[in-house]
Amino acid sequence: MSIPAIRSHMTDLRDAQTIGDGLIWSGIIAILIGCGVPLGIGLASGWSATRVALQLGLSSMAMLLFMHAKVPLLCRLFDRRLWLYLSVFGLIGLALLLVSGDPYLQPIILCVPFVTAAL
Repeated sequence: MSIPAIRSHMTDLRDAQTIGDGLIWSGIIAILIGCGVPLGIGLASGWSATRVALQLGLSSMAMLLFMHAKVPLLCRLFDRRLWLYLSVFGLIGLALLLVSGDPYLQPIILCVPFVTAAL
């Protein structure tokens, strides 16, 4: 009787891993679209090198922050401090909005930490 219970539990763990991987890829795609499209538009419209560097740096910080579970130092910093994670991600999102000036695509990255926090 315990063998089916163990198999059921293992199936649940595999399903959770599959769902988790899908959400991670969704977050990565959202960050790439939210940061990459405004960067492309900015490059086409003649942004200065400083503005491009700021956009790239902040985009990299957003991606690193999203993948914080893979970086031990960041994992320890944000462990049990969801308020800090959301605050830092919000500040990065605000800075990206100020640099790009895109009110349509850039805010998509602000959805990423809220989905992470909800789960």
